[in-house]
Amino acid sequence: LNPNEFEEHQIMRTEVAAFMSPDHPLAKKRILKWEDLEDYRFVTYNEKDKVYHLLEEKLENHGGMSNLLFTSESWDYMIESVLENDHIAILPTVYFTRFMKRLDYIGVVEKRCEDPISYIPVLARPVKKVYGTVESFVFDSILENFYHDDESLKYDY
Repeated sequence: LNPNEFEEHQIMRTEVAAFMSPDHPLAKKRILKWEDLEDYRFVTYNEKDKVYHLLEEKLENHGGMSNLLFTSESWDYMIESVLENDHIAILPTVYFTRFMKRLDYIGVVEKRCEDPISYIPVLARPVKKVYGTVESFVFDSILENFYHDDESLKYDY
């Protein structure tokens, strides 16, 4: 985005990971290589999401998007779809306690990849001289509640 027209604030730093059933053949591996995914169908966010395009670029030398089973906007749907199937959901890592508890509850396994895809979502808004009270409150609340600058949450690449 043009910095003269929009202000951007990093919400978090994360990476794209593979989510699968605990019975999946790759679930026993500690760290995955991108070529490990070549033999499995996968799901991810649709083309409106940056994750899709980052994944497309990363998989260019590993079979591309030919194993893409479906796309969705729903994290829950994609995560739950891997439970009774051999496919993998390739999505940003889970950062929030609510989502971690959900994964633990349903039993889905999250696996990191060597040479990870960095994913850094931002909160952006048009630059204005004055922002409304509600607009400022919502924007500030999002930044306060979602941004994590805690060293314990950063990943060691």
